[in-house]
Amino acid sequence: MLNKILQPEILVFLIPIVALIGGFVIAAIKMNYAHEERIAKINAGIDPDAEYDEEEQLELYENYQSKEVKRQFR
Repeated sequence: MLNKILQPEILVFLIPIVALIGGFVIAAIKMNYAHEERIAKINAGIDPDAEYDEEEQLELYENYQSKEVKRQFR
């Protein structure tokens, strides 16, 4: 079975197919990550469409975490 797959006549078609499928899988994973990040920002009360620099994002996230800790002890 492996000898049939490793023939050059088959590999010529198999390599591009595997590359395309791999590309689509990577794109889907990136899209899923971006969606999860957006949902996390919305849950944290941060506008996901606004442009923040890293320092502002860290400050907003720390404020969110401190609010969550306070909610747990109420």
